[in-house]
Amino acid sequence: MAAEKEPKGSDTKLAPARISMELITDRKSYLALLETLDSGKPLDEAVADMDICLELGGICVEIGLPPGVLNIVTGLGHEAGSPSASHPHVDKIAFTGSTETGKKIMVTAAQMVKPVSLELGGKSPFIVFDDVDINKGENRKEIIG
Repeated sequence: MAAEKEPKGSDTKLAPARISMELITDRKSYLALLETLDSGKPLDEAVADMDICLELGGICVEIGLPPGVLNIVTGLGHEAGSPSASHPHVDKIAFTGSTETGKKIMVTAAQMVKPVSLELGGKSPFIVFDDVDINKGENRKEIIG
């Protein structure tokens, strides 16, 4: 018996503007959607994060990534996220954000029988090892953000 692995198809990553590069790149998403205004962040910080993601798109073009492999779409959830989650060519949805929005995405995905990965209501937990002095200037800045 031989098993043949087939690609899952297009993967959509829906996330707020406070998204980190890790969230885009760790899932190798083909479509990254950034909700730029409804993120709970001051607009200037949200725009700065969005600019970083758009910079990634520019780098991908420069290195010759074929068109359509990575698409970065910005906009509010009802403008960009909802249409993308319900698009027939999107085969999987990954969402990071609020529980309320996660529920809406689950309803959309269920109607089309799409797999969904959700990271809801997180508060950015992390591990600090015993040998780290959290009161030291550079460590405190990194830990607090």
